[in-house]
Amino acid sequence: MGSKSAEQKLSLFSADCLWEVPVNLKDGDSFHLTIEEYLLALVSLIDELVRFVYIQICKDTHSA
Repeated sequence: MGSKSAEQKLSLFSADCLWEVPVNLKDGDSFHLTIEEYLLALVSLIDELVRFVYIQICKDTHSA
């Protein structure tokens, strides 16, 4: 219990260095998703899956 876990927030530019993922694509021509675009797409996918499950549950409830 004497050890402390150091929590650090990862900034966008340190993620660029850590994972070698381009953050700012204005300085070069490349087809790549930025971290923001990837996370927004992931949130959108999860949102659609939740909506799909909700619709399926409502269908099953009303048809029974």
